[in-house]
Amino acid sequence: MENWIMFWKYLLMAGIGAYVITVLLIIPLGARDIVSLLRELGKHDK
Repeated sequence: MENWIMFWKYLLMAGIGAYVITVLLIIPLGARDIVSLLRELGKHDK
């Protein structure tokens, strides 16, 4: 029974770690794309 608890504990930590890494990569890259999009839209309005 102890092995199953350790297995799920490590799986949970790996899943949370993957989520944190994904969030840390996607938020800055997505923000950069949105800023770029807004600049392009601003150029076409003038």
